[in-house]
Amino acid sequence: MAEPTFHAFWPSREFADLVQRMERVAKADFKRGINEQFSATAIFLVGTEFERAMDPYGRGWKPTTSRDGRTLRDTGRLQNSFTPYGRATPSTFGIGSGTKYVAVHQYGATIKAKNAPFLRFKVPYATRVFNRRSGARLKRHQVLSNWVQVQQVTIPQRQMVPEDDIGAVWMQAFTADVDAAMTTAMDNTVS
Repeated sequence: MAEPTFHAFWPSREFADLVQRMERVAKADFKRGINEQFSATAIFLVGTEFERAMDPYGRGWKPTTSRDGRTLRDTGRLQNSFTPYGRATPSTFGIGSGTKYVAVHQYGATIKAKNAPFLRFKVPYATRVFNRRSGARLKRHQVLSNWVQVQQVTIPQRQMVPEDDIGAVWMQAFTADVDAAMTTAMDNTVS
Protein backbone atom coordinates (compact mmCIF):
# COMPACT_ATOMS: atom_id res chain seq x y z
CA MET A 1 0.00 0.00 0.00
CA ALA A 2 1.39 3.37 -0.98
CA GLU A 3 2.12 6.05 1.59
CA PRO A 4 -0.40 8.93 1.35
CA THR A 5 1.05 12.01 -0.26
CA PHE A 6 -0.86 14.39 2.02
CA HIS A 7 -0.91 14.40 5.83
CA ALA A 8 -3.09 16.47 8.14
CA PHE A 9 -2.66 16.60 11.89
CA TRP A 10 -5.12 18.32 14.17
CA PRO A 11 -3.58 20.77 16.55
CA SER A 12 -3.38 18.72 19.71
CA ARG A 13 -4.54 21.44 22.15
CA GLU A 14 -7.77 22.25 20.27
CA PHE A 15 -8.57 18.61 19.67
CA ALA A 16 -7.96 17.84 23.34
CA ASP A 17 -10.35 20.67 24.31
CA LEU A 18 -13.05 19.23 22.03
CA VAL A 19 -12.61 15.73 23.48
CA GLN A 20 -12.79 17.18 27.00
CA ARG A 21 -16.04 19.03 26.16
CA MET A 22 -17.58 15.82 24.78
CA GLU A 23 -16.55 13.92 27.93
CA ARG A 24 -18.30 16.51 30.13
CA VAL A 25 -21.48 16.04 28.11
CA ALA A 26 -21.30 12.27 28.56
CA LYS A 27 -21.34 12.46 32.39
CA ALA A 28 -24.17 11.02 34.48
CA ASP A 29 -25.57 14.42 35.53
CA PHE A 30 -26.01 15.42 31.90
CA LYS A 31 -27.73 12.13 31.05
CA ARG A 32 -29.99 12.41 34.11
CA GLY A 33 -30.89 15.95 33.04
CA ILE A 34 -31.89 14.77 29.58
CA ASN A 35 -34.06 12.04 31.11
CA GLU A 36 -35.73 14.61 33.38
CA GLN A 37 -36.48 16.64 30.25
CA PHE A 38 -37.83 13.51 28.56
CA SER A 39 -40.28 13.09 31.47
CA ALA A 40 -41.51 16.66 31.05
CA THR A 41 -41.79 16.21 27.28
CA ALA A 42 -43.71 12.94 27.67
CA ILE A 43 -46.22 14.59 30.02
CA PHE A 44 -46.63 17.45 27.54
CA LEU A 45 -47.20 14.96 24.70
CA VAL A 46 -49.85 13.07 26.70
CA GLY A 47 -51.65 16.39 27.23
CA THR A 48 -51.45 17.10 23.51
CA GLU A 49 -52.98 13.69 22.78
CA PHE A 50 -55.92 14.50 25.07
CA GLU A 51 -56.40 17.82 23.27
CA ARG A 52 -56.40 16.09 19.86
CA ALA A 53 -58.16 12.88 21.05
CA MET A 54 -55.43 10.82 19.37
CA ASP A 55 -53.06 8.07 20.39
CA PRO A 56 -49.25 8.48 20.22
CA TYR A 57 -49.27 7.11 16.67
CA GLY A 58 -51.74 9.66 15.26
CA ARG A 59 -54.86 7.47 15.30
CA GLY A 60 -58.04 9.05 16.62
CA TRP A 61 -59.64 7.72 19.79
CA LYS A 62 -63.07 6.17 19.49
CA PRO A 63 -65.55 8.89 20.52
CA THR A 64 -67.47 8.73 23.78
CA THR A 65 -71.02 7.48 23.34
CA SER A 66 -72.39 7.78 26.90
CA ARG A 67 -72.31 11.57 27.06
CA ASP A 68 -71.79 14.72 25.05
CA GLY A 69 -68.39 16.31 25.13
CA ARG A 70 -64.82 15.44 24.35
CA THR A 71 -63.45 11.95 24.82
CA LEU A 72 -61.70 11.38 28.17
CA ARG A 73 -62.09 15.09 29.01
CA ASP A 74 -65.15 15.13 31.29
CA THR A 75 -63.31 16.39 34.40
CA GLY A 76 -59.69 16.53 33.20
CA ARG A 77 -58.64 14.31 36.10
CA LEU A 78 -57.06 11.60 33.96
CA GLN A 79 -55.20 14.04 31.71
CA ASN A 80 -53.84 15.98 34.68
CA SER A 81 -52.86 12.86 36.62
CA PHE A 82 -49.71 12.14 34.61
CA THR A 83 -46.52 12.95 36.52
CA PRO A 84 -42.88 11.86 36.45
CA TYR A 85 -42.67 8.30 37.80
CA GLY A 86 -39.73 7.74 40.08
CA ARG A 87 -36.50 9.65 39.80
CA ALA A 88 -34.82 10.05 36.43
CA THR A 89 -31.48 8.28 36.25
CA PRO A 90 -28.71 8.47 33.64
CA SER A 91 -30.37 5.56 31.81
CA THR A 92 -34.12 5.75 32.56
CA PHE A 93 -37.12 8.00 33.04
CA GLY A 94 -40.79 7.30 33.51
CA ILE A 95 -44.22 8.87 33.75
CA GLY A 96 -47.31 7.48 35.38
CA SER A 97 -50.84 8.15 36.52
CA GLY A 98 -52.33 7.47 39.93
CA THR A 99 -55.88 7.02 38.67
CA LYS A 100 -57.46 3.60 39.08
CA TYR A 101 -58.88 3.59 35.57
CA VAL A 102 -55.88 4.64 33.48
CA ALA A 103 -55.15 1.02 32.41
CA VAL A 104 -58.76 0.52 31.31
CA HIS A 105 -58.38 3.33 28.79
CA GLN A 106 -54.75 2.59 27.85
CA TYR A 107 -55.52 -1.03 26.90
CA GLY A 108 -59.33 -1.17 26.62
CA ALA A 109 -61.45 -3.50 28.75
CA THR A 110 -64.76 -5.26 29.16
CA ILE A 111 -66.21 -4.58 32.59
CA LYS A 112 -68.72 -7.14 33.84
CA ALA A 113 -71.02 -7.11 36.85
CA LYS A 114 -69.43 -9.13 39.70
CA ASN A 115 -71.55 -8.86 42.81
CA ALA A 116 -74.90 -8.14 41.18
CA PRO A 117 -76.67 -9.16 37.99
CA PHE A 118 -76.16 -5.71 36.47
CA LEU A 119 -73.80 -2.78 36.41
CA ARG A 120 -75.73 0.34 37.34
CA PHE A 121 -74.44 3.83 36.56
CA LYS A 122 -75.58 7.32 35.66
CA VAL A 123 -75.50 8.82 32.19
CA PRO A 124 -76.57 12.35 31.22
CA TYR A 125 -80.31 12.91 31.22
CA ALA A 126 -82.16 11.84 28.12
CA THR A 127 -85.49 13.18 26.91
CA ARG A 128 -88.31 11.45 25.11
CA VAL A 129 -89.98 13.39 22.32
CA PHE A 130 -92.32 10.69 21.03
CA ASN A 131 -94.92 8.53 22.79
CA ARG A 132 -93.58 4.95 22.98
CA ARG A 133 -96.96 3.34 22.26
CA SER A 134 -98.51 5.60 19.65
CA GLY A 135 -95.41 7.21 18.18
CA ALA A 136 -97.11 10.60 18.41
CA ARG A 137 -94.98 13.64 19.20
CA LEU A 138 -95.32 14.72 22.82
CA LYS A 139 -96.34 18.29 23.69
CA ARG A 140 -93.66 18.42 26.38
CA HIS A 141 -90.43 16.45 26.42
CA GLN A 142 -90.32 13.80 29.12
CA VAL A 143 -87.13 13.59 31.12
CA LEU A 144 -86.03 9.99 31.44
CA SER A 145 -84.12 8.48 34.29
CA ASN A 146 -80.38 8.86 33.96
CA TRP A 147 -79.61 5.48 35.56
CA VAL A 148 -78.63 2.62 33.24
CA GLN A 149 -78.42 -1.09 34.02
CA VAL A 150 -76.33 -3.40 31.82
CA GLN A 151 -74.56 -6.71 32.30
CA GLN A 152 -71.29 -5.44 30.85
CA VAL A 153 -69.65 -2.41 29.30
CA THR A 154 -66.83 -2.46 26.74
CA ILE A 155 -64.40 0.43 26.96
CA PRO A 156 -62.39 0.77 23.73
CA GLN A 157 -58.62 1.22 23.82
CA ARG A 158 -57.65 4.88 23.95
CA GLN A 159 -53.90 4.62 24.21
CA MET A 160 -52.22 7.62 25.82
CA VAL A 161 -48.63 6.44 26.24
CA PRO A 162 -46.65 4.56 23.59
CA GLU A 163 -45.26 1.14 24.34
CA ASP A 164 -42.53 -0.73 22.48
CA ASP A 165 -42.35 1.56 19.42
CA ILE A 166 -42.59 5.16 20.64
CA GLY A 167 -43.80 6.49 17.32
CA ALA A 168 -42.63 9.33 15.10
CA VAL A 169 -44.15 12.22 17.07
CA TRP A 170 -42.59 11.17 20.38
CA MET A 171 -39.25 10.35 18.73
CA GLN A 172 -39.16 13.75 17.04
CA ALA A 173 -39.83 15.51 20.36
CA PHE A 174 -37.17 13.50 22.21
CA THR A 175 -34.66 14.12 19.41
CA ALA A 176 -35.31 17.86 19.72
CA ASP A 177 -34.69 17.57 23.49
CA VAL A 178 -31.34 15.87 22.88
CA ASP A 179 -30.33 18.39 20.21
CA ALA A 180 -31.15 21.32 22.49
CA ALA A 181 -29.36 19.78 25.47
CA MET A 182 -26.28 18.97 23.43
CA THR A 183 -26.13 22.46 21.94
CA THR A 184 -26.51 24.06 25.37
CA ALA A 185 -23.96 21.72 26.95
CA MET A 186 -21.39 22.22 24.21
CA ASP A 187 -21.89 26.00 24.32
CA ASN A 188 -21.47 25.99 28.12
CA THR A 189 -18.23 24.01 27.94
CA VAL A 190 -16.44 26.41 25.61
CA SER A 191 -13.40 27.80 27.44
